[in-house]
This record gives sequence, C-alpha cells and structure tokens, in this order.
Amino acid sequence: MLPAASVAVTLIWWVPTSVGVQRIEGVADGPETGLHSYGSYSVLGRIEADGIIDIRDGASYVDLTEDALQTQTYYEFWFIVDHFNSTFSQYIKGGADYAEQTLLHEDAAFRNPSLGSP
Repeated sequence: MLPAASVAVTLIWWVPTSVGVQRIEGVADGPETGLHSYGSYSVLGRIEADGIIDIRDGASYVDLTEDALQTQTYYEFWFIVDHFNSTFSQYIKGGADYAEQTLLHEDAAFRNPSLGSP
C-alpha cells in the first residue's frame, strides 16, 4: 500500500511480440536528451530480442522471465509508478503463460532517483 503522500501512476500499453525485435518502454522524469535517449528514463522496461522481459532496477537490469514470450501475441504491460518513493512495479497479462494480470517485479528503484523525489 502506498503512503498517503504518494502519487501512483499506472501506465498500460499493448505490445505485439516479434522474433528478433527489441522493444523498450520507459518514462522520463524530466526532458529527454534526444532520440533514443534511454538514459533519461527513470522507469524502463524492455522485451529483449530473444523474447525475455527485463527492467532497469536502479543501476542494473533484472530479467523478469526465464522463458521467452510467445511470438505474434499481444501482451498488456503495466508500470505502477510511485513517484514519491522513486520506485515502480511491473505487471503483465497475455499469452498462454499470463492469462491473468501477473506481478513480475515489485518496488524496482528508479534509474535516476535524484530526479524522482520531491
């Protein structure tokens, strides 16, 4: 449960998976520094070219799945962003493995925590 002073933002997107295509989704906590400026993202998740999902948790990437996502399948992804605490959680739904909304990782640290806290 979020503290009373926290504001949570939910971001949802639908992704069709493909073989050999890496997808990166993120949220910047300030202006982006240019095209493909992933370093600006405080919240970052990706589907690697091999179909494995990972996120940026502070200074490191963390694999969230051991098996690749199904190809040619739409998935729904949620980031629950707690701006006050500079953390986020990621959920997934879709394909045979995630028929229901499933928490993949909870309370990952922002990549740029100095930008996140008021």
